[in-house]
Amino acid sequence: MSIPPTLQELQEILSDPEFFSPLDHHFALFIARLAKNHSPAAALAAALVSRKTGEGSICLDLAEHAGKPLFPDSGKTGLDAYVCPTLPDWEEQLIQSGIAGPDESETPLVLAGGRRLYLRRYWQYEKSIFQFIRQRAAPFLQDLNLPRLGKDLKKLFHPQTPGEVDWQQIAAIAAVTRTFCVISGGPGTGKTSTVAKILALLLGQYNETRQLRILLGAPTGKAASRLQQAIVAAGLPQIGSVPLQATTVHRMLGYIPHSPYFRHNAENPLAADIVVIDEASMVDLPLLA
Repeated sequence: MSIPPTLQELQEILSDPEFFSPLDHHFALFIARLAKNHSPAAALAAALVSRKTGEGSICLDLAEHAGKPLFPDSGKTGLDAYVCPTLPDWEEQLIQSGIAGPDESETPLVLAGGRRLYLRRYWQYEKSIFQFIRQRAAPFLQDLNLPRLGKDLKKLFHPQTPGEVDWQQIAAIAAVTRTFCVISGGPGTGKTSTVAKILALLLGQYNETRQLRILLGAPTGKAASRLQQAIVAAGLPQIGSVPLQATTVHRMLGYIPHSPYFRHNAENPLAADIVVIDEASMVDLPLLA
């Protein structure tokens, strides 16, 4: 018979470094102490969400584990006898334990949609990023010189054969006409060369009235160096006279050692008109927020 583990049995599982880190272990026990009746379902969920976050995920999908053996492929005797609670039971137990609730609550964990469990801080990170993107991606900039933009687009992008779509040109138009844009694509699809053309288009729009301040960044020093080299190698005359120096995101923001904080933040923004971040998919959620 498969049953959910008791809190005592769960502590033995949590202490096994093959499945959980010491951080997962201690966080789960901390949540168990906070939970009403020291709920093992809450401790189990806390251990799993901590492990997921450590692996790079932003939340735990309870449905992936609900009603299933805790570690079906472990090969260890006895572990296959323990299953996670079913999804409805797990959701109810988490809410009744007092350690998980909706966004507007003050619980340490956030339960969204009845199945996605977040560390509250990660929920706040995701929410702030969502609000940032929504505010900046939708409005169309009103002060554009559209005739100049059309002329520069023709210079920078080659005409396509009838029926083909120039996605690089569409990406460039999206980036120039809005205050936030994400450009995605596989290796060799021309993302960095497109960024160079975007900078040229923006310089064409504004450089006659003011000198644009451009910052280039990437998650690692190697990626930052590649970004700078690629933009310089594009050889676009509009960019040639602009001083460009790529750096890591941490250095750009002014990382404060031995803390999670940076000198530049919402209250002290970067002194820049344009910020380009290469390899953005490598930026983790806290840093992106």
